[in-house]
Amino acid sequence: MYYKIYPDVIFLTNLLLDYTVLAVSCRLCKITTTYLRLTIAAGIGAAWSVMVAVVGNEGITVLFCTYLCMPVAMLYIAGCRGGPGEWLYRYAVLMGVAVLLGGVMSQAHDRSSTVLVTMVTAVLFLQAAVPLIGYLTGYVKRKNLLYKVTLRLDGRSTDVWGLFDTGNSLTDPYSGEPVCIVEKKALAGLMQSDAFSDGITLIPYKSLGKEHGLMRLVTMDCMMVEYEGRTRQYEYPKIALYEGSLSKKGEYSMILNTASLNRK
Repeated sequence: MYYKIYPDVIFLTNLLLDYTVLAVSCRLCKITTTYLRLTIAAGIGAAWSVMVAVVGNEGITVLFCTYLCMPVAMLYIAGCRGGPGEWLYRYAVLMGVAVLLGGVMSQAHDRSSTVLVTMVTAVLFLQAAVPLIGYLTGYVKRKNLLYKVTLRLDGRSTDVWGLFDTGNSLTDPYSGEPVCIVEKKALAGLMQSDAFSDGITLIPYKSLGKEHGLMRLVTMDCMMVEYEGRTRQYEYPKIALYEGSLSKKGEYSMILNTASLNRK
């Protein structure tokens, strides 16, 4: 049987689909990426689709590369990093989004005989799905998810995981500024800074398993938070040092203050 193949159509169609799948997956998995990374990753996936269409899709090697090697490579180019558990989760999300979008494209194709209408449907899906999922995942993040936080002081920096806690309304009683809480042991790399020896400021609190207590207050040079797909920087944040552990399982060592993240 004879088939006529249009490589340019295959490439452009898969470029759009792969870009859509990657963009949505990165939003869902909190992968910090850029438009350029997404375009390069989608381009590689589209080029592979053209090669498979021309050469043929038979054989275990082609299937292995199509459903494992290429998705992993595309995720890596898009910016995915982490341990085996994170990779497995993000791979599952990517494949799930691909199946969902494939169903949308199939329905659009069944209801229209033209490639143009199918492509327009994909574009509309991209425009509607990505902002919607971004809003929904952003809402969930603001409720109970963790964020990677970088704290800097006197040229030194340290990374911690912070919990976005809407219940943390701690403020500096002298200035009224919002205060985030960090385990003291998590800032061991910054303890040699002069800021830790220039006097002591204490702040009262009524939480963390005690009726009341005092924590030392320190002003950092800046705090960078990976938040809703972007890294946001906050100047001179107030940090309270907690002597114990904030998380029983060690999942995080910082409690973010919602008011701190709303600062301009």
